[in-house]
Amino acid sequence: LLGSIYSSALQPDTWTIYPSSDPGRNTPALGAFCLQAARLFRTSFVPDLILRHTQSLDSGRSRSSGTQVDFDNQVNTVCLNPDHKKRIEDRHVLVVDDFITAGYSSECARNLLLQAGAAQITTVAIGKYGHRIRVQTPTYPVSWNVFAPKPPAVEAHFSEKEIGGELSDEALG
Repeated sequence: LLGSIYSSALQPDTWTIYPSSDPGRNTPALGAFCLQAARLFRTSFVPDLILRHTQSLDSGRSRSSGTQVDFDNQVNTVCLNPDHKKRIEDRHVLVVDDFITAGYSSECARNLLLQAGAAQITTVAIGKYGHRIRVQTPTYPVSWNVFAPKPPAVEAHFSEKEIGGELSDEALG
């Protein structure tokens, strides 16, 4: 992952992690990885940039039980930490997640950070289930305080488009 980020010439200003489904709990290994990565890139790691204020459905457990989660599951349960506004505005933020299922966490992070004034957002994940993601695009204008746990109504303010990625048997091997 670090080699891919480095070789792609990404120069994020801030590294953060996408929070787990439980408020106040993150994956310790992911935090340790991002701390070291940010040091290598000579940038900052802000573990609490994205806050989980309400328990969400765990997409991994939901997937294994045959239940689907949607974008509401993410956008209604996270917000940005107002203490870090200056680390977002006009900055390149790199968000690291453990696994992507449908892409809702990445899309939630992307939309929150864009609304907060980030210049560029890159999301990466350690793993991916399937090869399709659902892109959430706001139908502007959206009046949304991304630093408070009160999101806009998803149905009224976002459109969804499913896109497919490339599946590489070589990479899987």
